Amino acid sequence: MAEGKSSYKGLAVPLAGESEIRQITAATDIITLTAITGATGDFLVCQTAGGGELAVIDANGYVTVKRLVLGAVNSPTTAPTTGLTKGQMLLVWKSATHPVLGMCVS
Repeated sequence: MAEGKSSYKGLAVPLAGESEIRQITAATDIITLTAITGATGDFLVCQTAGGGELAVIDANGYVTVKRLVLGAVNSPTTAPTTGLTKGQMLLVWKSATHPVLGMCVS
Protein backbone atom coordinates (compact mmCIF):
# COMPACT_ATOMS: atom_id res chain seq x y z
CA MET A 1 0.00 0.00 0.00
CA ALA A 2 1.01 3.61 -0.36
CA GLU A 3 2.82 5.28 2.51
CA GLY A 4 1.24 8.26 4.21
CA LYS A 5 3.17 11.54 4.12
CA SER A 6 1.16 13.59 6.62
CA SER A 7 1.13 14.13 10.36
CA TYR A 8 -1.86 15.09 12.46
CA LYS A 9 -1.95 18.91 12.37
CA GLY A 10 1.86 18.89 12.21
CA LEU A 11 2.16 17.23 15.62
CA ALA A 12 3.96 14.05 16.59
CA VAL A 13 2.36 11.20 18.52
CA PRO A 14 2.16 12.21 22.20
CA LEU A 15 4.66 10.68 24.63
CA ALA A 16 2.03 10.20 27.33
CA GLY A 17 -1.72 9.71 27.35
CA GLU A 18 -4.02 8.03 24.90
CA SER A 19 -4.23 8.97 21.23
CA GLU A 20 -5.97 7.95 18.05
CA ILE A 21 -4.80 8.25 14.46
CA ARG A 22 -7.59 8.20 11.90
CA GLN A 23 -7.12 7.17 8.30
CA ILE A 24 -8.45 9.69 5.76
CA THR A 25 -7.35 8.01 2.50
CA ALA A 26 -8.54 4.43 2.09
CA ALA A 27 -5.59 3.28 -0.05
CA THR A 28 -2.86 4.82 2.12
CA ASP A 29 -1.11 3.02 4.99
CA ILE A 30 -2.00 4.45 8.39
CA ILE A 31 1.43 4.03 9.99
CA THR A 32 4.75 3.19 8.34
CA LEU A 33 7.88 2.45 10.37
CA THR A 34 11.12 2.81 8.37
CA ALA A 35 14.40 1.60 9.85
CA ILE A 36 17.84 2.96 9.02
CA THR A 37 20.31 0.81 7.10
CA GLY A 38 21.78 -1.87 9.35
CA ALA A 39 19.16 -1.39 12.07
CA THR A 40 19.13 -4.05 14.78
CA GLY A 41 16.58 -2.56 17.18
CA ASP A 42 12.97 -3.76 17.25
CA PHE A 43 10.35 -2.03 15.07
CA LEU A 44 7.58 -2.34 17.63
CA VAL A 45 7.39 -3.54 21.23
CA CYS A 46 4.20 -3.90 23.27
CA GLN A 47 5.04 -4.26 26.95
CA THR A 48 3.59 -4.22 30.43
CA ALA A 49 4.10 -1.32 32.86
CA GLY A 50 6.91 -3.38 34.38
CA GLY A 51 8.72 -3.72 31.05
CA GLY A 52 7.74 -7.32 30.30
CA GLU A 53 7.47 -7.83 26.54
CA LEU A 54 4.09 -9.07 25.33
CA ALA A 55 4.59 -8.72 21.57
CA VAL A 56 7.59 -7.72 19.43
CA ILE A 57 8.24 -7.10 15.74
CA ASP A 58 12.02 -7.29 15.42
CA ALA A 59 14.42 -5.79 12.86
CA ASN A 60 14.10 -8.91 10.67
CA GLY A 61 10.30 -8.73 10.60
CA TYR A 62 9.78 -11.67 12.95
CA VAL A 63 6.77 -11.39 15.24
CA THR A 64 7.02 -12.82 18.76
CA VAL A 65 3.99 -12.93 21.02
CA LYS A 66 3.68 -14.13 24.59
CA ARG A 67 0.15 -15.48 24.10
CA LEU A 68 -1.94 -15.93 20.99
CA VAL A 69 -5.64 -16.72 20.90
CA LEU A 70 -7.08 -18.52 17.89
CA GLY A 71 -10.83 -18.86 18.16
CA ALA A 72 -11.62 -20.13 21.64
CA VAL A 73 -8.28 -21.90 22.05
CA ASN A 74 -5.47 -20.32 24.07
CA SER A 75 -2.47 -22.62 24.27
CA PRO A 76 0.64 -20.83 25.54
CA THR A 77 2.59 -23.96 26.48
CA THR A 78 0.86 -27.20 25.48
CA ALA A 79 -1.82 -28.46 23.14
CA PRO A 80 -5.29 -28.55 24.66
CA THR A 81 -6.78 -32.01 25.12
CA THR A 82 -10.45 -31.01 25.26
CA GLY A 83 -12.72 -28.42 23.72
CA LEU A 84 -11.56 -28.79 20.13
CA THR A 85 -13.57 -29.91 17.14
CA LYS A 86 -12.23 -31.63 14.04
CA GLY A 87 -10.68 -29.13 11.66
CA GLN A 88 -10.14 -26.42 14.29
CA MET A 89 -6.72 -24.79 14.18
CA LEU A 90 -4.60 -24.32 17.28
CA LEU A 91 -1.24 -22.89 18.24
CA VAL A 92 1.24 -24.90 20.32
CA TRP A 93 4.51 -23.45 21.62
CA LYS A 94 7.54 -25.56 20.67
CA SER A 95 9.68 -23.28 22.87
CA ALA A 96 9.30 -19.89 24.54
CA THR A 97 9.48 -18.04 21.20
CA HIS A 98 8.62 -20.64 18.53
CA PRO A 99 4.93 -21.34 17.96
CA VAL A 100 3.76 -24.24 15.79
CA LEU A 101 0.41 -24.19 14.03
CA GLY A 102 -1.65 -27.38 14.30
CA MET A 103 -5.07 -28.73 13.39
CA CYS A 104 -7.38 -31.02 15.32
CA VAL A 105 -7.85 -34.23 13.33
CA SER A 106 -10.04 -36.32 15.63
